[in-house]
Amino acid sequence: MPPLFKLKKGLTIPLAGEAQKVLYEPPPPKAISIKPTDFRGLTPKLLVKEGDAVAAGTPLFAAKLQPNILFTSPVGGTVGAIVRGDKRKLLEVKIDCDHTVPPLRFVGGAAEELSREQIVET
Repeated sequence: MPPLFKLKKGLTIPLAGEAQKVLYEPPPPKAISIKPTDFRGLTPKLLVKEGDAVAAGTPLFAAKLQPNILFTSPVGGTVGAIVRGDKRKLLEVKIDCDHTVPPLRFVGGAAEELSREQIVET
């Protein structure tokens, strides 16, 4: 049976040695999925179709009742599949990643320099 350690006032565990200080860079993903079901109370309106090319920042779907609320792609690539459930409910949008596609550029600047309309539109 392994020894039992009791900790008091702190997280210093009496173990010999220390962890290796190695930073691991994971490989980039080949595909990602965006799931509108993760957002409660959202009725999505799809803005893309299968096979469309998207860049990071391209709107994928919008809130049906508030079309100014957009949900964008986190990566560039092509829309691989659109998965629907019962009554054609949108379950997920799958994107096949292409890491060579440059992201969309938005109006930049400090918030103090931009007008309210520019900030809301962006």
